[in-house]
Amino acid sequence: MSVSLAAFVLENHPALRAALVSGLRSSGFSRVDTTTDRSEALRAMETSLYDLVMFDTSKDLQTLAMTIRKARQNLSDHDPFGFYLMTGPAPTGTGVESIVSSGCDAFLVRPFSSDLMQKRLARLIDNNRPFVVTTQYIGPDRRKAVREETFTRRVMVPNTLKAKKSADFDPVAHREALDRALLTFNTYLVERQAYLIELLEEGGAPGMEDELTRSESDILTTVQKLAGSLETAGQERLQPLVTAISETAAQRIKRNEHLGAKSARELQKLCVNLANFVSGID
Repeated sequence: MSVSLAAFVLENHPALRAALVSGLRSSGFSRVDTTTDRSEALRAMETSLYDLVMFDTSKDLQTLAMTIRKARQNLSDHDPFGFYLMTGPAPTGTGVESIVSSGCDAFLVRPFSSDLMQKRLARLIDNNRPFVVTTQYIGPDRRKAVREETFTRRVMVPNTLKAKKSADFDPVAHREALDRALLTFNTYLVERQAYLIELLEEGGAPGMEDELTRSESDILTTVQKLAGSLETAGQERLQPLVTAISETAAQRIKRNEHLGAKSARELQKLCVNLANFVSGID
């Protein structure tokens, strides 16, 4: 069965807001809610009720970019793979950097035609969605070419727009696909964090104390999310490995000191093993 699509639009200009609503309806979105209040747009992202959220960045590009980035990195119980489109004046300098690092799916430079918007939406609906995960970025893979030796993991995430427009949409199967994707991303994020900790411990470079402390705190938080996503995705058999990772990472808390190079190497090996296991899950 096909399912109706829902969009949420944050737009400050009445005429453009009306044009966006019309264009979205022409693209197959039966429900289009709008607002001029940024806080309402944030709530719309948190509910996961909307398949697409559009943001007018003409007033607050930096804050909205950070909001999208946080939503992408919230790998817990909601859908961090939602479609996020930003619109606004042509960005320059730090604006470009903010857009790229946010993990948004596309940025439409104003003015743009309804036809251009519909073509961009059609591309998002039709295409597969390769995402990448690093300690600093989770979002669409924007690399033009991928080197085989790169350590960055690449994952195909569910395309909710494409799935809902198909004639054989199965909400249960789609939810299971989202849960597996969350498990995979939490696993790969832990792997990246462990890799960073190992580099910092082995390098012993001056001035890295604060970064090491943040990295070790981050991995403990991610391991907690990973434990939850294991159960949700029906992969409790991997729990002993996650427990071993958690216990190794928690040594810093117990001793009130850093892991040390030896424990960091052990942690990295455990996380790589887990990532390899998860990579083989259908």
